[in-house]
Order: sequence, then structure tokens, then C-alpha cells
Amino acid sequence: MKGIIRELKDLTRLKWSRVVTAIGTFGKYLTSCEVKNDKTYYYKLSEYDPQLGIVGHECVNEVIAGRIMDQMEIEHLEYTLIHAEVDIDGHIFETWLCRWEDYKDPYESGMTMEEFSLAYKTDDETPMDFCIRKGWKRYVSEMLTIDYIILNKDRAGEHIEVLRDRFNKRMRLAPLFDQGVSFVSHIHLVEDLEGYDVMENTPVISFVGGRTSEDNLRLIPCSERKRLTLPEDIDKDTLFEGLIGILDERYFDLIWEMILLRIESARAILNI
Repeated sequence: MKGIIRELKDLTRLKWSRVVTAIGTFGKYLTSCEVKNDKTYYYKLSEYDPQLGIVGHECVNEVIAGRIMDQMEIEHLEYTLIHAEVDIDGHIFETWLCRWEDYKDPYESGMTMEEFSLAYKTDDETPMDFCIRKGWKRYVSEMLTIDYIILNKDRAGEHIEVLRDRFNKRMRLAPLFDQGVSFVSHIHLVEDLEGYDVMENTPVISFVGGRTSEDNLRLIPCSERKRLTLPEDIDKDTLFEGLIGILDERYFDLIWEMILLRIESARAILNI
């Protein structure tokens, strides 16, 4: 199936570097990179615990989030979910990881939104005001909407990238990426799913917005709300196609409930 490689691949050749997420309560995330046939590929693992191994399921979340964004007509990074063996500090793990191809054009360089705004915003501008002035109102409106629906808990400034082509004097924002710390990514044991409130207005890290995803949704300008495309007829089987068996089905049941309820809640908040 497109976007999923179920055949077990030997990726023990990859070397992993550690990145600690901006949200201190979450664990470590490992990333890797390689060049093949003049193309640069990046890899990332779900949350890794030095004692327990790979305990998270953020890579699966990336695929689900991408399928929702397809229906919302939001440009996003295309992740491939791969069943693989990896070597971490001499220990072999069988897991599911994400791979993506470098999305930058030949003359482009990247700068995080946090770095870019520090360099170019005025003293009294909020991040949202700055993005609107730069012509990115549609982009951030779509970003805050999908982050509400999937309850993305980490949209820090380094998870929004400004791409600049100095040779051709062009600038654009990168496709949305890093949606893995979403849904119920913090729940590692299936028995802990019981009783979880999918509408919980939990605190999030959001460079453009504020403390919660609901607060952020309310920041979307009225002029953009009617232009948003919210999915109406999502088919559950299609949304989770190829993923069954990777996680316990109780995860998918709860994620499905979350998606439906939060889409309807977004409609009410945005009055669309």
C-alpha cells in the first residue's frame, strides 16, 4: 500500500542521533539521515526509552495525520511508514519508523520560524501578527486547525520552517511536518486508554498560538474560517488502511472518536 512498507527491512546501517522534544515530559526521539542515488533521505523513530526500547507510536500518528490533511487539502510532508530492524547502541529492535525525502529545492536553505521571526519581526508583533504581515495567514490557519483536530502537542518554532532561495530571491514555508506528538501519543500501555477524555483541553507547545489548541483555534482570523476545508465523510477503514495490526485496535478506536468529536467541535468554535 502507498506510504506503508510492511516487509521487514534491514536498516541496522543507520546511525541515530538523539533529539529531546520541546515538551519535557516526553522522551527522546532518534533521527538519522543517508544519501542514496543523489537523494537525501531522513528517518525518525517513535519515542525511545533507554531502558524499555522504542515505546511510542508517533510514526503511525504521522500517517494518520497526513491522511486527514489530504482530505483538508493541506500541504504536508509525505512520510513513508517502514517496518524495519534498527541498531541502537548495539541493540537490535524491530519497529515501525518514518522516512521522508528532503523537501528543499537545490538553492534553498532552511531557518526555523522562531529564528526567522526573531530576526525580522517588530518589537510589538505577536507571532500570529508577524505571520499575517508576511502573507502566511492561510498557512497558519490551516496549521492551527489540523493541530486542534489531532491534538498536536508540539508545534514549537523549530517545527515550522522558512525556506529561502537567495539565488532566485524566493521564500516559502515548508510543508507541515512533525505531527507525531498527537492523538494519544503519551499513552504507551493500552490499558491506560480506558477513560481518556478525547476532548481534554490539554496544554500544548505552540509558537504561533498560546497555551491550548482550543485557544489557538480561536486565533484564526474570521476572513480565513470560511476558507477552511473540514472533512465531512471520513471513512474509518480508509483512514486506518494498512495500519491495523501495527497497534492494538483500541488505539485506533480512540483516535477515531477523537477525530470525529474534534472536527465537530472545530466547526462550532469557528462557526463554519
